[in-house]
Amino acid sequence: MKRWNDYPEDAELVYEVQVDPRQIHYVCCTTEAYEGLAVVRTKDEKLGIVQFWVPVPLRSEFEEFLDHLGKEIALRVAAPRHHDDSDYDVNPNTPFHDD
Repeated sequence: MKRWNDYPEDAELVYEVQVDPRQIHYVCCTTEAYEGLAVVRTKDEKLGIVQFWVPVPLRSEFEEFLDHLGKEIALRVAAPRHHDDSDYDVNPNTPFHDD
């Protein structure tokens, strides 16, 4: 799939967070209230996976945001990474496994 912008791939990080699916709306609305902090999207609503695209210069502020959010609701955070092709797919893979 073609990238939707010309933003350099290494200029932002991707965070994937797993929450109770009933909390997705709250997570998205709360994130959007911090305008410019991250782009948020639901990657898998059944598994409760929310993806955040975070500008590298805002990494520490975003991680502080996640720390505070984690005090309000249960969440699992995957290690941040740079974009890969799966970020643009409609059939997502998930880094969360209950092994």
